[in-house]
Amino acid sequence: MSRRKSRSEKLANLSPWVLILLTAPLPLFLLGYVGYQWRTKTTKLGIIEEQFLERQNSVLAHDAEHVAERISELLSHAAIDVKTLALTPPAARKGFLELQRFAILGVAGQAVSAEPPMGAAKLRYNRSIVLRIADQNIDWYWEADTRAQPIKSLSECATGKLCDRALLDAALKMAEGEVLYGKALRIYTPKGITPNDNRAGLSVAYRQGGKVYFLTIDYRHFWALLSCSTFPYANKRDWLRSYGEGNYLYLVDRSADMLIHPKSWHVAGVEEATGQPVAPMKEDADEGMHPLNLLGYKTGILRPYFDRLLNESFPRNSVDIFEAKNLGGTSRVLSVVPVFLNEGQFAKTGLFGHLIVGCALDYFREPKEKRQPYY
Repeated sequence: MSRRKSRSEKLANLSPWVLILLTAPLPLFLLGYVGYQWRTKTTKLGIIEEQFLERQNSVLAHDAEHVAERISELLSHAAIDVKTLALTPPAARKGFLELQRFAILGVAGQAVSAEPPMGAAKLRYNRSIVLRIADQNIDWYWEADTRAQPIKSLSECATGKLCDRALLDAALKMAEGEVLYGKALRIYTPKGITPNDNRAGLSVAYRQGGKVYFLTIDYRHFWALLSCSTFPYANKRDWLRSYGEGNYLYLVDRSADMLIHPKSWHVAGVEEATGQPVAPMKEDADEGMHPLNLLGYKTGILRPYFDRLLNESFPRNSVDIFEAKNLGGTSRVLSVVPVFLNEGQFAKTGLFGHLIVGCALDYFREPKEKRQPYY
């Protein structure tokens, strides 16, 4: 008993500092253990988030490539069809063109049948001309809009009337069997005016047997591409609203002109009176009165973004995904893909232009399975 007491007395007589030294490692060990577990979980969450973002990148890139393929098909089919037109007897040409009625009404799995906000085209082409090279007279003319005045001579083909005179003049000098594409041609519409692109289009010419065959793709088929379903797969019937919500796309050609954009006043066009291209906006204050051209835009919030496109994204000719601010200063995730074309003058490089798909950061970082699967 006395022995036990002596031990108790010894423990009681221990210095408090000794007790502190003996017990000090315990909270440190607990703290380290908790920190280790937290770090492990954080690392795992970081890995999961990184994998998720990588998958989002893949989905965004896949969607952009799918729409780019639709554009390539639209353009390349025009070269095939203009060659077919050259082999078609005159009496059957009108019927051949009207057979293209339902060729691309379904765009990327979506039917384009309403008016969002301009009417959807029923025919792939809205104009066709056959021109005799020897006397430069029009041998045959067809236009989808039966109310339009037919063009009876080459002199009546003017840019202000949305007839690509520059392409026809160049086509007269082409070699036999050559294909040539013109510029997208439409009347420019400033902000506040609804476009009327019923007769607008992009033309392709083909020389065969002493004649030039000329087809114009209805521009409304390009507009319809704005409704293509892309991540996050929300409805795009209202293009401006979709743009504001960060769910949009636009197309840029090799001249850095906008061919389609949710903001129609950004799209290149000509003056109806003169047929001359409307000068591009040079700074942010010009928005709404001038179209956007990546080279013509000199200073403003979009300049760093355009520099990235021109100097990095476009030259690589493959998918590029990055974050940038739009004209309103809102950050978006952009997927940039080339639009390939191996016909006409584009056969040398195989490149027609580039498609850019924009996505809001909130959509990009949120698992879309909450709304609908996308894989």
